[in-house]
Amino acid sequence: MTNYTDEEKKILSKVDHTLLRTTSTLPEIKALCKAALAAGTASVCIPPCYVNDAAQFLKGQLPVCTVIGFPNG
Repeated sequence: MTNYTDEEKKILSKVDHTLLRTTSTLPEIKALCKAALAAGTASVCIPPCYVNDAAQFLKGQLPVCTVIGFPNG
């Protein structure tokens, strides 16, 4: 586990932990969610096809966000 300074925690709480590769896999998304929880980020930003999986995995502990039409729209 990483020990963040107060300043780092403040910054992390305002950014989204993001993985938007079109080749992302569910295990990668779950790993991203775990890392985001550990880091205390504002949310996870993932491809739309994984929103439901991530929401179920996170159980309300962290917001899930997505993009529409990225990268092809």
